[in-house]
Amino acid sequence: RRSPGYARFGYGGDYNPQGWSADILAEDIELMHEAGVTIVTLGVFAWCLEEPREGRYDFAFLDENIARLHEAGIAVDLATPTAAPPAWFWQAHPEARVVDREGRTLGTASRGIGCPSSGAYRAASRGIARALSAPL
Repeated sequence: RRSPGYARFGYGGDYNPQGWSADILAEDIELMHEAGVTIVTLGVFAWCLEEPREGRYDFAFLDENIARLHEAGIAVDLATPTAAPPAWFWQAHPEARVVDREGRTLGTASRGIGCPSSGAYRAASRGIARALSAPL
């Protein structure tokens, strides 16, 4: 079924393979290809890999997986990982965590707990987003 103005819709979803072995990654990609997946979102929760220490960026994980996915004919929708800041960020900026309406500070193992009004969170988010876009 086609929608006016669109030649093709993408079919896929989020893909979060960080921490998995190369064998599992290869099998995942093969299965996605067989299932007709055409696009995946990558990097949503990978900030700890992309910036393991403040200001030190390492995109090998992304580069390797993007190459593997493209070899299988699967496009990548590159995400910013700002929903899950790494441990070093929380150690340096505990005040950047969201506080709920009952005054409880959310734990650092959660996702989406960076307070958008925190200058430190916004600066770190800008930093990783700029670093991700630099090679483009």
